[in-house]
Amino acid sequence: MRRFRRFSAFISMLMLLAAMPLPLSAEESRFLSDMAFDAVVGWENSAIGKVGVDRGLDGKPLRFRTGAAFAYYEKGLCAHADSRLTFDVAGLNAVRLTAVIGVHDGDNSDAKDAANVLFIVKADEEEIYRSGSVRINTGNIPISVDIPLGTGKLYLITAGVDSIRGAHSAWADAKLFFDPDAGDYLQSITATADKAVFALSETARITVAGIMAGGGQADLSKADIRYTCSDDTVLTAGADGVLTPIRPGAASVTAAVTLNGVTKRDTMDFIITGERQDTMWQVFSPDNNTQLVLMLGPDGSLQYSAAQNGEVVIRLSSLGIQSGRGDFSAGLAFQGQSKPTEIRDVYTVASRKKKVYVNHAHECTYTFQKGDMLFQVIVRVYDDGVAFRYVIESLDHTEQSLRITGEQTGFTVPRGANTWAMIHDSGNIFSYESDYLPGKIEVLNGNYCLPFLYETKGGAFVLLCEADLTGDYAGSMLKTSGDGILRYSFTPQQKTAVTVKTPFTSPWRYAVIGDLAATTVNTMAENLSPEPPGPIGWDGDFSWVEPGTAAWTWMVGGAGMQGNQADTKKYIDFAAEMGWRYYILDDGWQPNRHENGTGPNGALYTGVRAWFPDIIEYAEQKGVGIIVWVHCNDLRTQALRDERLPVWAGMGIQGVKVDFFESEAQDRIKLYNDIYRDCARHKLVMNLHGANKPTGEVRTYPHALTREAIRGQEYSDVHGHQLATLPFTRSAVGPGDFTEALVPAGKSDTTTGAQMAISVLLQNGMHVMAGSAESYRSSNAYTFYKDFPAVWDETKLLDGYPGEFAVMARRRGNVWYGGAVTVAPRTAGFDLRFLGEGSYTAYIYQEGAAARGDVVLRQTDVTRMDTLTIAMQANGGCAIKLVPENDQPAPSDAVTELLMALPDTITAQDQVEQVEHARDAFDRLSIEEQLKVPKLLVEKLERLEKQLNPDPVVYGDVNGSGGVDIGDARLVLQHLVGKIALTPEQFDRAAVREAGRVEISDARLILQFLVGKIQAFPRENVV
Repeated sequence: MRRFRRFSAFISMLMLLAAMPLPLSAEESRFLSDMAFDAVVGWENSAIGKVGVDRGLDGKPLRFRTGAAFAYYEKGLCAHADSRLTFDVAGLNAVRLTAVIGVHDGDNSDAKDAANVLFIVKADEEEIYRSGSVRINTGNIPISVDIPLGTGKLYLITAGVDSIRGAHSAWADAKLFFDPDAGDYLQSITATADKAVFALSETARITVAGIMAGGGQADLSKADIRYTCSDDTVLTAGADGVLTPIRPGAASVTAAVTLNGVTKRDTMDFIITGERQDTMWQVFSPDNNTQLVLMLGPDGSLQYSAAQNGEVVIRLSSLGIQSGRGDFSAGLAFQGQSKPTEIRDVYTVASRKKKVYVNHAHECTYTFQKGDMLFQVIVRVYDDGVAFRYVIESLDHTEQSLRITGEQTGFTVPRGANTWAMIHDSGNIFSYESDYLPGKIEVLNGNYCLPFLYETKGGAFVLLCEADLTGDYAGSMLKTSGDGILRYSFTPQQKTAVTVKTPFTSPWRYAVIGDLAATTVNTMAENLSPEPPGPIGWDGDFSWVEPGTAAWTWMVGGAGMQGNQADTKKYIDFAAEMGWRYYILDDGWQPNRHENGTGPNGALYTGVRAWFPDIIEYAEQKGVGIIVWVHCNDLRTQALRDERLPVWAGMGIQGVKVDFFESEAQDRIKLYNDIYRDCARHKLVMNLHGANKPTGEVRTYPHALTREAIRGQEYSDVHGHQLATLPFTRSAVGPGDFTEALVPAGKSDTTTGAQMAISVLLQNGMHVMAGSAESYRSSNAYTFYKDFPAVWDETKLLDGYPGEFAVMARRRGNVWYGGAVTVAPRTAGFDLRFLGEGSYTAYIYQEGAAARGDVVLRQTDVTRMDTLTIAMQANGGCAIKLVPENDQPAPSDAVTELLMALPDTITAQDQVEQVEHARDAFDRLSIEEQLKVPKLLVEKLERLEKQLNPDPVVYGDVNGSGGVDIGDARLVLQHLVGKIALTPEQFDRAAVREAGRVEISDARLILQFLVGKIQAFPRENVV
C-alpha cells in the first residue's frame, strides 16, 4: 500500500524529555504535563493520536464549554479516548491528584458533540476514581483524588461510552501533590510459590518478599500477611502460606501484606491437576509439559486455563459465542466428550521457514447442549501451545441459519506480564501497518491486533493469534479495558452480525507457549490449517508453485516506471543477473491506472499496453516470471475473475499482487478465499497487499506466497525498535512482504546493515527487493543478495529480546545466512555450533563508519567450533553468509525427504522397497545427523517396519553371558532401532527366554524397569 494514497494507523509511545527535577522533596506539587509519562492512545490516524501537552490536539489552548461560555487552561494533557497516560511515581510519596476534566472544545469537527467519555484514575491495580458520563456540554468538572501511599504507577484513563468521535478528553490543570515527610514505606511485594501446578496429594507454599520505597529489602517479620483464595472449594490458603488442594480446578491466591499502615498485594494462579466428572477436564501435550484445563461452572459457563512446565501462563479465562439461537457462554449442559486423539502429521509448505513442519498434538472434543442446539469445544494441546475452536449445530443436525453476534473468548494474562502489541484502528479500513509497542498488561486499554505477544514474570512467552479464517467468519482483534483480560472481538469493519449456516465451525484461537525461540520459530498457524482443498475447479496439484525473490521498482520510479518498456526490460535484466525469480509490475502497468480507488467501482483496468506481450516474451527468455498488480475490486466478482484471470494466465503472467483489501469483515474474508481459489485454478502465484494478518493460508493455499500486513519500507520511516520486534511478533505467524531495500529511506533511523539483516529476520516466500539496480551493484551487499533464497530449510533464533535486539540464522541447502539488528549499540554473537562438519567460508557484512549506507565486507574461514562477533551501531545491524567448502546437500535433508515421501501404510511391493531404502539411508547417517531428522518421521519409519514384521525378534544370548542381562537388553534395543548392527554369531548363543527369543517390547520394558521408569517387571522375564 502506498503511503500517499490513504491514511494509515499510527501510534506513538511518548516519553517526554521534561524529567522531574531532584530532589523532589523540596516541592509540594507539580503539574503532570511537566512530568515524564507513557501514553497509549486507542484512536489514531495521521491527524490525531498524539498527546496534547498544555494544549488540545488541535494545537490550541485547552478549553471546556459550559452553555455558551468557555473556560481556558494553560496547563494540562489532552488525548483522544480511548487513552491511558502512565506516570511512574514510585518512591515520590504522591498523596493527591487534582484536575479539571472535560472534553476539549476545539477544532475537532462537529463530531465532538457526540463524544461521551468516562474518566478513570488507577493507583497500580486499584481504581481510585471514576467519573460519570462526560460530554462536550458537561463543562469543567473539578476532581480531587487521594492517592494511596506507596503507589508505584498512576494511570489516567479515558474510555468512550456511546461514541468516541471527537472525544478529545482533557485533564486540565492536572497536578500531583507530594508528602516529603512520608519516610520509608513498603513499596511493593512479590509472591512466589514452590509450585503452581500440583496434584491433590501435594501441597504448595507461598512466600512473599517486599521492597521499601528507599530500595531496601523489607523486613516482613512484623507485617500482617493474609492470603485469600478466589475459590475455596479448589484450594485453601493457611496463614503460613501453605496451600491445601480440595479438588481439581483452577484458582488464584492473593497475598496482602500490611506494614506500617501501607498494604501491597500480589496474586498467583494455581492449577490442581485431575478431572471432575462432567465439570472439569484436562488435555496434555504429547510431552506432558503443557496442559489445558477446561471447566464447566454451576451456571453452565465454560472457562479454561493453561500451564507449561509448572507455570500458569493463561489464567482462568472465559469461552463461548453469542448468537441469535442462544448465548453459548452460559447455561450449557455437558453431553459427552470424545476419546483423546493423537494428531501426528509431517508436511511442508511452499512459503516456509523450515523444510519440515511437524503437527503433533493431543485433541479432544467436548459437547454441550443448550435448548435445541449443540455446542462443541475442540481442544488441541501441543508441546508448544494450546488451541481451541467452536462448533455449533442443531440438535436434529439439520442445516439452519445462524447469526453470530460476538464471542466470550478471552485470554486472561498473568499480572505483571510484559506485552508487545499493535493498536487496532477503529476506522472503516485497516491493514495491520502500524508499529508494535512495548508495555505492561495492566497499562493496555482499547483495541489490539493479532498477533499479540506477552512474557510472564516466570519468563514464558505467549503468542496469540487465530488460524483457519475463512469466509464463514470475520477477522478478530483483542479488546481490553485495563483488567488484563484480552477478549476476542470482531474487527471494527464488521458492522453487523456474522451470518453462517449450521453446522458452523469457528476459526481456531491459539496461544504459542514456550521460550522466545519456540514462539519465534513456531508453525502453529499452519498446523491448525487444512491441507490444500480437494478439487474445487482444479486438480489440487500445487507443484507449479515456485517461491522466489522479486525485483520491484515502485520505490525507485513510482507509477511512471511501471508503464515504461525500457525500464521494465532493464529490471528484468537485473532480476536475471541476480538470480531472482520474479519481476513485479505495479500499479501503472495497465493503460488506465486507478487513482486511489476513485474510478468506477474503484478500478479502471481495461487491458494491457501494446508492448506488454513483448515484455512477457522477453522475461521468459531471461527466466524471470512477471507478476502484475491489481486492485482487489477488479476481482471482486466471479464474473470479473472469470473474465480476467484466464486472460492474464494465457498471456504468460505468472502471478498477481492483489491490493487494497483493507478489511477483515466477513464479505472481505470471503473475497480473499474466492481469489485464492480462482488464482489456483489458473496457476497464478499471489502477493497480498493492503491485507490482513496471516492465519495459516500458506498451507491451505500454497500459491499465496506472501502478504503485507506489516509496516514496511514504503513508509520511509523504518526504526530500529520495529526491526527488533517484528521477528518475534508479526513474522512469527507467517510471511511478510517488507519490500526490502538496501538504503534507509526518509525518516528511517536504520543502517544498511540493519536493512540487510531484515532479509533474514523476516520470513517471506517472495522477498520483494525495492532498491534500485544501482544501489545493489554499487554495494558490498551485492554478493549477499545474488541468488538470495526465498524459503528456508532450517531456522534458528540465536539470541534476542523483543524491541531490543535479534540474532537469527537460516539455512537453505548447506548455505547458512545470518542477520542481527539492535536498538542500542551492541556486539552480535553468532555461535556457529549449528554448522555441519568441515570448514566454511564466512562472508561478513558489517556497517562502515562513514555513513549509514556503508557496508564493509570481510571474509574468513570458520568451523562449528567458532563464534563470530560483529559490532553494530545504534539502530544498526549486520549480516553473514556461510558457505561450506564442499557445498553438498546436508545428508539429513536427503533422508528427511525420503521419509516424508513414505506412505502412511504399505499396500504394494514397491512401497516395501521404499521403506527398506529409507531405513538403509537413515542407518548410514551419523548419530548427529540422525538427531536432525524429525522424531515423527523416524517413528513413521518404525511403524511401517512393524507393519512388515509385526513381531521383530532376535535370538540367543547377545554378549555370551549365558542369559539375558542389562548389557543384552541395551544392545538388543539399539540393534532393533537401528543404532548398531549385531553379528549373526551374537545370536547363536543360548536362548533368552523359554520361547527362545527376545521381542522388541521385552527389551524396551527391561530398560524402563532398570532405569526406574516402571515400578515392577515380572522377574521371570529376566533370566
